[in-house]
Amino acid sequence: MQSSLVDTSQPVYLVLVHLRKSKPDAPDLSIYATHVRQKKDEWMLLDGFYSTQAEVESAQREIDEARQAILELGPGVQPVRGVAELAKKDDAQLAKPVVTWQTFRLRWRPTSKEFWGVAVRSLNRSGPPKTSPAHLAAPLSQVEWVSGDIFDKAAREEAMSDVDAVISCVGAFGSNSFMSRICGDATIEAVQTAKEKKVERFGFVSSAQVYEGSVGLALPPSAPMHGYFQGKYRAEKELLATIPKHVILRPGFIFGPRQVGTSTIPLQLIGGPLSAVGTQLGPVSSLLQSIPFAGKELASMVPVDRVGEAMIRSLEGVDENGIILDAAAIRQY
Repeated sequence: MQSSLVDTSQPVYLVLVHLRKSKPDAPDLSIYATHVRQKKDEWMLLDGFYSTQAEVESAQREIDEARQAILELGPGVQPVRGVAELAKKDDAQLAKPVVTWQTFRLRWRPTSKEFWGVAVRSLNRSGPPKTSPAHLAAPLSQVEWVSGDIFDKAAREEAMSDVDAVISCVGAFGSNSFMSRICGDATIEAVQTAKEKKVERFGFVSSAQVYEGSVGLALPPSAPMHGYFQGKYRAEKELLATIPKHVILRPGFIFGPRQVGTSTIPLQLIGGPLSAVGTQLGPVSSLLQSIPFAGKELASMVPVDRVGEAMIRSLEGVDENGIILDAAAIRQY
């Protein structure tokens, strides 16, 4: 491996991805980790949290009045949209005191997209991408790209030298045996190496279908995608049992501009509207979400930048209890 190009006085995050050699120009999910820590003096409150008790009480009065107005409506009468949205809100809460980073990150959102404080090393089979989309050219130029096979223990050990955290974005589609190996075994071996190298924090991009009672995990071995979901499930189990300071994200379809060769495919034009249908249309969304498998996927689509922010910010503050975020929690970042 080449000598380190990153400033090791900063926290160093290693990102693990899988790229087939036949597609060296494929987009690399390590771009998640180029979205790093925001300036700490540039934060805004998330919806539902307020700076003073007076603001909490004022907001709560509006919510209570909206709820009461709906109760007073006659049968079959629908409230106006603004009232309905107010009534559905959680009770207003005071943003302070913030005791831990975990509570802080759930109450505040950065106002700026300037990032600093984390150096990134990426281990993948292809090394640096041959082309970079314009909107990622600058951050990708700061990544230390390392060519190596995730299944080569020596490559993993060398890549994990002097890193503060490892993020596995490894995943692929194909036969069930292939998906089980790439989506499961690759991360399992990385987790084991991280433990041996005494890396304390490990992040994993899993799947929205990895939860107790999911349709995805109940698929028979012969069904398409069985290997994908079971691989992610096995990787989660290994991580949970091995590294206490873990962060597991469970998104569905991740959308954003995708670079294919010299072209950029605007997947956000598909994922954005579908996500809105699955999560923001009230009773319609609830009905769609009740559809087995498809409903969960429709409700679990997330923008790529939210995945990046959720992973990095969670890794910064994770403790021995670990953090698991579903799509709804990821979208809060």
